[in-house]
Amino acid sequence: MAWTERGLSTNGSDLRVMSGRLQRHPLQRTRFRAALAELRADQWVKNLLLFAPAVAGHVTMTPALTARFAVGFIAFSLAASMIYVINDLVDLNYDRMHPTKRTRPFASRELGMPDARLMILTLGALVLITMAMMPREFAAMLVGYVLLNLAYSLVLRQKVALDIIALAGTHLLRLFAGSVLADVPLSGWFLGFFVFLFVSLALTKRVGELQHDIRSETTAPGRWYAKGDVPVLTTIGVASAMASIVVYGLYVTDDAVLVLYERPEILWGVLPLLLYWVLRIWLLVGRGEVGDDPVRFTIRDPVSYIIAAATLFLIWLASTSSVL
Repeated sequence: MAWTERGLSTNGSDLRVMSGRLQRHPLQRTRFRAALAELRADQWVKNLLLFAPAVAGHVTMTPALTARFAVGFIAFSLAASMIYVINDLVDLNYDRMHPTKRTRPFASRELGMPDARLMILTLGALVLITMAMMPREFAAMLVGYVLLNLAYSLVLRQKVALDIIALAGTHLLRLFAGSVLADVPLSGWFLGFFVFLFVSLALTKRVGELQHDIRSETTAPGRWYAKGDVPVLTTIGVASAMASIVVYGLYVTDDAVLVLYERPEILWGVLPLLLYWVLRIWLLVGRGEVGDDPVRFTIRDPVSYIIAAATLFLIWLASTSSVL
């Protein structure tokens, strides 16, 4: 198929002449819709991690603080979209061989290099504008997030194990940025729990990619894992998930919990919910039902919403003595 510089087909298969007018094939997105798809707004849900320190620290969300978090969320979301554009350009050849990723705007040639340059410059400028509105420490975390993602896309994902640590690190930087916005320190328990959890989730992504590559006999760029690594990575992922559960259990028994919660014993109810969620995710990963995008799977998974709601309810219940 031949393509113009702007990424539209010129062989007639994707354009139709109807009633004397040139019309776009109904399956062909406009450049604007393709650009919106490239932003991957569904992935912005990961930036809700910014709010985790405020929730854990029982911070009261005043209008001013809510506005600050909103700007911070937008800043990280714009930065993430800019990284997605860059990453899709790096992975262009592989994406075009992938059964689902080949529909991405650049892989499908709906967008071209001029569009990529424009998007990167525009998103970069918007990130700088939002950064200027935020505390200096937050800006440092955001810059670190962008640099770590770039390092991952260009170098670190070619290094076994370092790619997993880098992915987990991008999530941790969101937590540190959220602690700056909420002006609360991150405890060792808090960091320990999320470090192990993020490593486990990063491994679900890698195992999902390997499973696809095994089935399709393709190899993702810069991936130095083999078919035989799937059982090992799965074992490490499940062990890391269990470690996060252990850290949570130890936290509930710590005296520091008595300062934050009126009825800390209720927090034990969260433990089986977390245990069920991580075990279920890994079982589904093993069956190939999660795919190579665990975030998208979670967004579409009703069970995850139920567990999240139940967890927040129990945390709220443990924090107050005015009910039951």
